[in-house]
Amino acid sequence: MGDEEGFTIECSNCNKPLSEVWSLPPKDGSNPNKIVTIVAKCPWCEDKSWAKKTTGRFAFGDTPHAKIQGVDSTLDQDGNELLTLKTGKGGG
Repeated sequence: MGDEEGFTIECSNCNKPLSEVWSLPPKDGSNPNKIVTIVAKCPWCEDKSWAKKTTGRFAFGDTPHAKIQGVDSTLDQDGNELLTLKTGKGGG
């Protein structure tokens, strides 16, 4: 999946796909240049994905190996939004 459509977040240790991320069209009033960093926790090996920076609007989806159970939002060291996906075994 290319970045213009979306991408898959994989564990940095065991390489299991943890989440699909799909690009969405801009929404009135949204900032298409807003930088967001996404990290997913791996339910299989207890590690996490590499941090992936993206811009614009997007949606998350399950994979055959992992289902999203929650999302925490904080700020990274640059003041950009950092989303941490909590995942469980299984998926859609």
